[in-house]
Amino acid sequence: MAGTPQQLLGEIAMRRRVIHLSQRWYVATLVFAVIFATVLITLRLINVIDDPFQWWMVLLVPAAGLLVASVFHRGINTTQAARLADEHAHTKDLFLTATSLSTATGEYQDAVADEANHKAPTISSKQVVPYAPGNKLLHVVVSMLLLLGLVFWMPSFDLLGKEEVRQKITERKKRLEETRKTIVKRTEQLKKKDLEAENSKQVEARINALQQALRKMKPQDPKGNLKRLADQKQHIEQQWQQQKLAQSLKKNPTNQRFGNTTDQQKQWQKQMQNGKTQDLQSKMDEVKKKAEQLAQTKDPAERQKLQKDIKQSIQEMADYAMKQDGGQKMAESLQQALQQLDMSKMQNMFEEAAKAMKESMDLSQQELEQLAQSVRDMKKLEEALKTVQKAQQANNQKPLDGEACSSCNSMGDYQKLYDKMMQQANGEGQQPSPSMADAQGQGQGQSQGQGQGKGSGSKPGNGNGGGMGGAGQGQGNIAPEDDSITTNFKTEKDKSKLNAGKILLSWKTKGKAPAGQAVKDYQQSLDTIKQDAAQAIDSEQVPAGYHDAIKKYFDTIEQAQNESARTPNPQ
Repeated sequence: MAGTPQQLLGEIAMRRRVIHLSQRWYVATLVFAVIFATVLITLRLINVIDDPFQWWMVLLVPAAGLLVASVFHRGINTTQAARLADEHAHTKDLFLTATSLSTATGEYQDAVADEANHKAPTISSKQVVPYAPGNKLLHVVVSMLLLLGLVFWMPSFDLLGKEEVRQKITERKKRLEETRKTIVKRTEQLKKKDLEAENSKQVEARINALQQALRKMKPQDPKGNLKRLADQKQHIEQQWQQQKLAQSLKKNPTNQRFGNTTDQQKQWQKQMQNGKTQDLQSKMDEVKKKAEQLAQTKDPAERQKLQKDIKQSIQEMADYAMKQDGGQKMAESLQQALQQLDMSKMQNMFEEAAKAMKESMDLSQQELEQLAQSVRDMKKLEEALKTVQKAQQANNQKPLDGEACSSCNSMGDYQKLYDKMMQQANGEGQQPSPSMADAQGQGQGQSQGQGQGKGSGSKPGNGNGGGMGGAGQGQGNIAPEDDSITTNFKTEKDKSKLNAGKILLSWKTKGKAPAGQAVKDYQQSLDTIKQDAAQAIDSEQVPAGYHDAIKKYFDTIEQAQNESARTPNPQ
């Protein structure tokens, strides 16, 4: 109990404020609980958006009620507290008068103050302002438990059929995020490679090693030269096979090369054969610009037109990539761009899908650069193999000297050097044919006879030939030849061919063919072609990487022929 009137009135005012605030909080909490339950049930029934309700959100209901109660709460002053005390104690405005003694006049002030001081200890503020929150607090607790039960156990009914669409969007967002992570990872891998260089570091190192070996050729050690050339050839062939295997592994397994090839794809292919990609790179830049326009435009018609143009361009590039050896990675990144373009047509995914599509196009450009560099690597290795072959042939005719081409910087320079060396070596072995000067012979008949003579050639010789004299015996005369006359004779080598030659004439007749003649002719043609192929391989006219494939091809034909021969003909 309070000892003074001021303490009593203060306790009464405080309790009155708390009770008033709790009453307001109770009402506001129940109102918010009803609103929470209504919204939750409605969303679970129609399911138009993703369910946002979590268990901890139930705690927001009493918190929101307390906030609203605080805003609308009104306290009481000392005068109101004095009236409450007077009403409870039936003191006939004793405490109300005591609160105004400071402004009152008269001799009764001391008497009123003494009476109030005497009465205050006998009054309890709890009795003046009684409050029993038990029932109301129980109502709040029960309502919170009901809300928790709704959050945890009320199912979604999807009365409007929106759940399937929402799940599809969620799955696509998840897949989009996964593809973006894959794109970032692959982009980081390609950044570690110098794709802007003419050739990869491995091929450049192999070419440099070959050039160093060629500079070490010694004219006094032809066998050592051949050994060094053989070692270089082996290493280059191994790297060539590794490059070919890498392209085969990157080849699209569904690539059947069906369908027509557009003129633009033919132009891309023509440039790719030389390791160039400028037109295809320009096409990709054009698609990226259209993708930026697509992200900025608000016109539905313009957006639809841009989406159609972008899809057509990407599809054409993807078809081209699928037809290329080693183009699988590029085709995959372009297919991802197509998928992301389709995702951009869906609500709530436009910006994310457009950004991911741009990233896929950036990756496609890097994959294209790697593909072009791979083509240049293959051409460089094949050129190196050709250089080694020419070096071996030149060394067989005349031992190589590494200092003969100290200024050579490319494989083409070395090939020109070795071609020149072989031409010079072939020229040294040819001499003018001996003339028939000083020829003597005996002959009978019309300018025919036998004779012996010494010509102007490098060696004397015996031979039979047409005498230049007349009938009977005579002295041979100088042959009418002029060595200064320019002729069209050229020194050439016959090249092995891989087929039996061109058909000049064919003749067809009707009738029954001799038994077994067709098989015999076919076998003879097959043996001829196989022999020609073997000669081409032995003379090193076919790159080493194709040797096994050619041999396997003919073995497969023979195996199929033997199986066909063992199969009995149907009666």
